[in-house]
Amino acid sequence: MCGILEAIGPVSVTLEDAGDAPCFEPAPGAMPLWPRIRVRALYEHPVDRGALRAALPDTGAVTDLRTREIADRDWIAAAREEIEPIEIGSLWIGPEWATPPPDRAVVRLEPGLAFGSGRHPTTRLCLERLAAAPPVGIDVIDYGCGSGVLSVAAAVLGARRVVALDVDPQALRATAENSRINGVSDRVGVVETGAAIAPAPLVLANILAGTLVELAPVLTAVTAPGGHLTLSGLLEGQTDEVAGAYRGAFALHAGGTCDGWARLDGTRRPRPGRRFARLGASPVRSMPDRITFGVATGQFDDDLP
Repeated sequence: MCGILEAIGPVSVTLEDAGDAPCFEPAPGAMPLWPRIRVRALYEHPVDRGALRAALPDTGAVTDLRTREIADRDWIAAAREEIEPIEIGSLWIGPEWATPPPDRAVVRLEPGLAFGSGRHPTTRLCLERLAAAPPVGIDVIDYGCGSGVLSVAAAVLGARRVVALDVDPQALRATAENSRINGVSDRVGVVETGAAIAPAPLVLANILAGTLVELAPVLTAVTAPGGHLTLSGLLEGQTDEVAGAYRGAFALHAGGTCDGWARLDGTRRPRPGRRFARLGASPVRSMPDRITFGVATGQFDDDLP
């Protein structure tokens, strides 16, 4: 059906779930479709509905064909009207055309590239963690940075340095651009996964549950002893599975829930026989050691002294 609609020259074709069958975590390489699909095609010029109906296969697959005319308008202005700023504690996240209230930590985020506007429940849960305990003066790793909203928020809230990693080049570009827009590019380093980085006292990972389980050795290795790990991207029913992959190295607790999604927070247990500096409320405040890790295999070389 999509091929027939595309042959007429649409501006866009969109597939949506016509029922209530969410697909949160498909297998690698899989592109599952919903049992019932709503297909929307947008055309610049009128389309002959009769000709379109005749072109569609008579298999009973198409149950409801509707057309309607959409009046032209200033679509940029219309889109801006729908984008409301987000306020989470002292954080204010919004586009460049909105005005923040005074005394806020401001994050300017342009709608567009990559996942992560701050509006998805999993991102919001991480932002709530940052707003509740700002990472002032410490190093942060944002593993799976997406648009960079968490990296930028951490920097705006006072992080000394943020390392943002992702497998998607578009996500890395978006993070670099959003860091530049917010004037924190000198403290946010964009790094491809697989690079050598040092452990940090705070690690954020907003990824799907299956990937969090696979990455447990890697995320454990890049969390400094005594440091903190925040895991998001898991459904409430997946918390036990994800927690089970980290309990040996972390003291974990539930960090919060939002619209069926959950967050886990953990503190890395000190390694037996190893010492680390305890400065104020944060046991580790720098990145003195280095670890090389490989995301594809989940293996890492731990060369900490």
